[in-house]
Amino acid sequence: MFLWKEIKGQDTISEYYILEGKKEGKKEGKMEATLSLIDGLIKNNVADWPSIASATGVNQQQYFEMQKEYQQLEAARL
Repeated sequence: MFLWKEIKGQDTISEYYILEGKKEGKKEGKMEATLSLIDGLIKNNVADWPSIASATGVNQQQYFEMQKEYQQLEAARL
């Protein structure tokens, strides 16, 4: 007999997917906030990339990768 709770720690498959959705939403929200912060710094010429990387922990390459991932998440939601 298949016991979902023993494998995943939730009572039902629905609860598992709800929790996974919440995790994904938090990740997307954090990503959006970070991108917004960096976009503002770049747009207003407030900081250079070494300063941005030091303040956010995100370097220029990671920023471009994050933009791409965020766009993919947005496209998947639509």
